[in-house]
Amino acid sequence: MRKVAIDFGPKRTGIAITDPNGKIVTFTKTVKPSEILKEIKKVDALSEVIFGFPINLKMRFTKSTIDAVDKSIEIAKSILPVPVYLVDERFTSSIANSRINVSKGRNRKTLVDGLSASVILEDYIHGMKAHRVMWELPRISGEIVSLISAIGNFKKIYLVGSGLRGIEFFPIAEEYEIFEEDPAYFRLRQRRINDFDIHISLHFGVFWDIILRRLNEDDLVVCDAENMAKIDKCAFPPGLLIVVEEKKGAVHVGGRSLRILRI
Repeated sequence: MRKVAIDFGPKRTGIAITDPNGKIVTFTKTVKPSEILKEIKKVDALSEVIFGFPINLKMRFTKSTIDAVDKSIEIAKSILPVPVYLVDERFTSSIANSRINVSKGRNRKTLVDGLSASVILEDYIHGMKAHRVMWELPRISGEIVSLISAIGNFKKIYLVGSGLRGIEFFPIAEEYEIFEEDPAYFRLRQRRINDFDIHISLHFGVFWDIILRRLNEDDLVVCDAENMAKIDKCAFPPGLLIVVEEKKGAVHVGGRSLRILRI
């Protein structure tokens, strides 16, 4: 099954395609952004599409990041059930430039776009961490909202990683602080924030050093099991309440499995 990588740009987009076994990049080309979907649909036996997202070195979204992630979300919805993934492309252009020895100008730029897509694809094939692109936030049931509301009155809720994504749009607390690692979900959350009269701060990445400095005992932390495992419970303020979303939690509510801890 073939894999396709996309190096998205507002004027030119690089595309790379593997052999039928999905292991070797065999073809690259450059197209207009409006032609991406048409080019993807030409690929026979397509198994996956990989988008590069150009995050800056300070791990902040730029206009280029937003444009690439938005396009990946659009494509993911359009080519169901073929999965779309996002991978970090911060150094792909410099690697692509180092591989070509042609004069400056349009020809070089076209080559760089295609080669950048091939670098993205090679990185993915060799195991670079990737995020599956979804096009909407998970639904949060009223049962979960009722449970969180019942376990305490919280001034601030910290949402870390994938734990209960989307619960920030319910008025359970006065303030939410979100630390999101997935670029597609970051963008989906970012799009909705201004639609709600709730104070929400959104950060790309999980920064426990920042979170731990800000925590008070009357706050609530909601996180996923992977991020919970990265921090020593002793580092949390005594008395703090933590809700962990995991596969085999003790509490099953609203289609989710949760573990509730009092430190």
